[in-house]
Amino acid sequence: MKGKNGEGKSTFIDLLLGLDFNFEGSIEYNISNIRKLDMIDIRKNQISVIVQEPRLQRLPVKDNITRGIKEYSEESLNKLVNIFGLQEIIELEEALSLSGGEKQKVAIVRGLLKKSSLIILDEPVSALDSNSVSVLKEELIKQKTNAIIILISHNEEIFDIVDEFVYLPKTMIKSNIL
Repeated sequence: MKGKNGEGKSTFIDLLLGLDFNFEGSIEYNISNIRKLDMIDIRKNQISVIVQEPRLQRLPVKDNITRGIKEYSEESLNKLVNIFGLQEIIELEEALSLSGGEKQKVAIVRGLLKKSSLIILDEPVSALDSNSVSVLKEELIKQKTNAIIILISHNEEIFDIVDEFVYLPKTMIKSNIL
C-alpha cells in the first residue's frame, strides 16, 4: 500500500483489523462482515501485525518473540532467529535495551513465527540495514504462498516483491467511502 503521509494508510489498517468500526459500508474477512466477528480472537490467532516501531515487553528476547503464540516449533524459531541474525541476543533477559533495528527484527520474527493467514507490515524496513531488508524480502516471498501480505512502505527497495499496489487517495478517507 502506497500513499503520502496523512492519506489514511494507518486508518485503513485500523479498520481492517476491527480496531475502529466508524465507517460506512462493510469490510469482510473470509466472507464475513467484521462487525459480526470476534476480531480480538482473529487478531490474536490469525493476523500478524508488524509495526515500524515495535514496543517490546520487559521480558527476555525469546519471550518477546513467542509471547502469545500457541503453536510453534523450536526449529522454526531457531531458523528465523538465525536468518535475521538474532542468535547473539535471543537469550538476553531484557529486550528493552535493544537497538531499533534489533527490535524491528524481533517483531518480524514474531510475526513470521505466528504463521498467520494475514500479515500486515507497516514500514517494516525503516530501521533495517540493506542485508536485513534482503532477508525480509526473501522470507515474505516464501510466506506469500500461504498468507495474504499487506505491506505499507515508503521504501522503494522493497517494492519489487509486491504483486499489486493499492493507493489511498486522501479524498477516500475524508469522504468516508471506505
